Amino acid sequence: PEGSAVTDSKVLYRAALVGADGLRPRETTTLAVEVADVDALAARLEAAGVAPFRPLKESWYSEGDVEHGQREVLVQDPDGYLLRFTQPLGE
Repeated sequence: PEGSAVTDSKVLYRAALVGADGLRPRETTTLAVEVADVDALAARLEAAGVAPFRPLKESWYSEGDVEHGQREVLVQDPDGYLLRFTQPLGE
């Protein structure tokens, strides 16, 4: 919908192994959604009472000789799926 946080966003799926107790891995799914303003989205989530699974942070990843940055916040839905909202920072 118009004005939605995910309008014109890239949506990527990936499987990950996560052990809730740190001992037994279990399969879960992470949904990554690229948004225009992750800080504003994180503030809206907080105002709605949604606690982050991992708080808002800046991350950099190497791809060969190039580093790509993003701001991201990770939340978990009631079924255990992880939702990673990201905003690219460039190279």
